Amino acid sequence: MRPTIKHGDLDLTKVIGITPADGWAAVYTMGDNKPLLFWVLLQDGELVGLVAEEPRGLSLIGEVRAADKVQNFSNYLRRA
Repeated sequence: MRPTIKHGDLDLTKVIGITPADGWAAVYTMGDNKPLLFWVLLQDGELVGLVAEEPRGLSLIGEVRAADKVQNFSNYLRRA
């Protein structure tokens, strides 16, 4: 059995593809829309959008997270 290597919300051992997500956004119920950075394809066929999260607290470094794991996620939207 392969060990799990996690980075944030993703098990990196299950990533089989990554591509830019130009023109796509993650929509949140609180009215926020965040542009997607990338689409990630996982071994089980799941397609996950990645968004940038702002630094929190004393950290000066932001992070990339799975859009559907950020609080209040609603859907993905293709922008015109």
